[in-house]
Amino acid sequence: MEALGRLLDRSLRLQSVDYKRRSRILIDTSIAIFLFNLVVTITLFGPLKEPSLAWATLVVLGVGTSVLPALRLTGSVSIGGNILLSQTWALLHILTLYTGKIQGVPPAWIVFLPILAVHICNRGSALVWTFLAVVEIFTAAGLAFRAGDLEVGSLILYLFLHLGLLGLLMSTALLNSQFKDKTLARLSRANKDLSVARDLALEASRAKSDFVANMSHELRTPLNAVIGYSEMLAEDIGSVDAVQMKQDLERIKSSGQHLLRLINELLEFSKFEAGQVVLSLESFRLDHLLQELVQTMEREAERNANRLSFLNLASDGGELELTTDPTKLRQCLYNLLSNACKFTHQGQVTVTLRESGSQAVPDKIVIEVEDSGIGMTPDQMARVFEPFVQAEASIARRYGGTGLGLSLSRKLAQALGGHLEGYSEEGKGSRFVLTLPRFTQDSAPAAERSR
Repeated sequence: MEALGRLLDRSLRLQSVDYKRRSRILIDTSIAIFLFNLVVTITLFGPLKEPSLAWATLVVLGVGTSVLPALRLTGSVSIGGNILLSQTWALLHILTLYTGKIQGVPPAWIVFLPILAVHICNRGSALVWTFLAVVEIFTAAGLAFRAGDLEVGSLILYLFLHLGLLGLLMSTALLNSQFKDKTLARLSRANKDLSVARDLALEASRAKSDFVANMSHELRTPLNAVIGYSEMLAEDIGSVDAVQMKQDLERIKSSGQHLLRLINELLEFSKFEAGQVVLSLESFRLDHLLQELVQTMEREAERNANRLSFLNLASDGGELELTTDPTKLRQCLYNLLSNACKFTHQGQVTVTLRESGSQAVPDKIVIEVEDSGIGMTPDQMARVFEPFVQAEASIARRYGGTGLGLSLSRKLAQALGGHLEGYSEEGKGSRFVLTLPRFTQDSAPAAERSR
């Protein structure tokens, strides 16, 4: 059977599972009927001595040989199936002519033709063959009744048995076909979901591999600086003046701080992955926290000749009290500001604080970090919040980083009960909007318990 399957065109073998199933039934049935037809032909030519019927059977046998070529040329199982059913229908009538009983062979066997049509062709063909079977049954019954072979009672019983059998077989076949279609649809959806899951797993694996490669470089760079400058100071401790020593110590301190930030990102992300995040809620002045953070980031902004500014649009003179976890909020905003300063050159980085909600009682705090840096394309923005992923592979080589910053910032925002969204245009900068609920002191314990 596999050898016969190879005779089909390769494009046909690559069709759906249902197509392959129907093709297999068609091939198996056509071979069985071909062999049966061949035996009938030989028998009619030989022992039975019915040359006229034998020649008719031989013609039907020739028609049967066109099933597989029709399937290959047209690519339609329905066409090949209808040829096969027509051949079978003709063969049944040849046997009827031999037996001489019109109510004998055809009605008893023709009820199976619609069943084959359901499994091989389609429901349209099945309905046509069902109609032909009904016509055949009534015709056979009418001719037998006129010939006196059937009485009225026998005629009714004959019709009841044959039509009942046809109805039972057809309803079973249609229900089975419907169940099969639903099962194949579910399998198709499951296969698509598995394919998507596989692609996501491969992408995650690739991203983690890139992350490990990048991290090996990121961790070595500050470590090499710390070790190198420490060795230089140890060797030249007696001859190095205070100014040179201070510069070397500043480089060691800067490299150590960079290394500490990398390790903190990894540890914080691992806590989120393990579900071990704990909030420590406090009430504090948010405008003060932002001013301190902006002052801290000024030196990093100056490295790329950027201007860093803070715009306070909050009510009550900008004095805004907030109850949340200040450490995690500072870490989230630090990641956003660090990215803005890193990917902007001789540009502007602006931090904006405002309130959102009803005019009478603003219930949300909005913090925007906007820059005029390199920006991102829509495709890059779609992936930038994924862990271990940066906008481009070249970003890691040119700017460094773990690829965890924005993913971690979004997780921190969600842990604080808010959300983080990003907007960007390539070559025109980026804008990240952090929205937080404005917890009151009374709601803080409840919020802490819910965490």
